[in-house]
Amino acid sequence: CMDRYTALLTADALETPPHSAHKAVMAAVWVRLMQNTWGRAAVAGVAAVLAFTMWRSGTVEQLLDFRQELRSWLREMITRVGVTSIFVTHDQDEAVEVADEIIITNHGTIEQMGTPLEIYKSPDTPFVAQFIGHTTVVENYDRLKGFDRIENADKAVIRPEFIKISKSGNLDRYQSAAEEGIVTDVVFRGNRMDITVSINGIEVVGERSLEKDLIAVGEKVHVLIYRLYIFDEEKTYLMENSEMQEQDVFYI
Repeated sequence: CMDRYTALLTADALETPPHSAHKAVMAAVWVRLMQNTWGRAAVAGVAAVLAFTMWRSGTVEQLLDFRQELRSWLREMITRVGVTSIFVTHDQDEAVEVADEIIITNHGTIEQMGTPLEIYKSPDTPFVAQFIGHTTVVENYDRLKGFDRIENADKAVIRPEFIKISKSGNLDRYQSAAEEGIVTDVVFRGNRMDITVSINGIEVVGERSLEKDLIAVGEKVHVLIYRLYIFDEEKTYLMENSEMQEQDVFYI
């Protein structure tokens, strides 16, 4: 049967030499792989693929597509080998896609362990809350409607899925909870638009479907913030918008 596949997601700089803990982990994985015939074949296969990747020339898009294919192949290969495996990466997408469990480290210290979904939805520490996903860190979060300041918690993290951006006058619910803001940036991401909005000097970033009317820089919009993560020096807390009735909160 298949053992667990763990991704070691590290925030340490790429040029920094591996910490002793990382070296020990990788040495143990290498020994276990080399004790298994499939493992030896897998190691040889990975080496060949990586060598080919470095040799071949292509566009950035082609290389990104190839990395996607490589992740799928790696997951399938580990399943067939049937050993507990550890994948060290700086890429969140890689960690989330291939792992049953993620260990997030920061300068050699473990910040959090758990499934990809657990870590994304329930970050334990301020570092994890800011590191995982696409986040905007804001101060003075108590200036936003529906959010009261908690003692010693001076900053908050807002993710794009926590925000709904509507054209001015098009918001049909939760008027008392909505903010008015000015669009300062619009970025096309292929399958969506990333919209940056300034709300009384606080900048937040949300996503908008291409199926909806386009929004332009300088346009006034309504911004509904469902929730945010606030954090002190040690812990992270999920805070819902108090202006929205509990039974009506739309969870994403």
